[in-house]
Amino acid sequence: MDAGNLDHRARLAAFSFLDEQTRVHGKVVPYKVLLDGFTFDGRRVPLLGPQGIFKPAVLPDMSLSITTTTSEVRAHAPQHRCDRGVGPSVRKGQAPCQCHA
Repeated sequence: MDAGNLDHRARLAAFSFLDEQTRVHGKVVPYKVLLDGFTFDGRRVPLLGPQGIFKPAVLPDMSLSITTTTSEVRAHAPQHRCDRGVGPSVRKGQAPCQCHA
């Protein structure tokens, strides 16, 4: 299976999960629910990582979420290890979801 199709299916599953969780919890989904994530192709996919920009193992190239407390952009360092996964996501029109802590 090509990486683009896998990424697309995983993102659809993530946003479907988020839709379901907002129906259950309202606009503010509990941190633990996001951390526990959802199941995709038999694998657990958390929506949050230990810090900042997060690319779960199931995704080959692009990040899935950004956790932030403030809006900070590292325009001066686009190749920073935390930012490398965001560029491809945005260029393909599939920006990661943002989680505000």
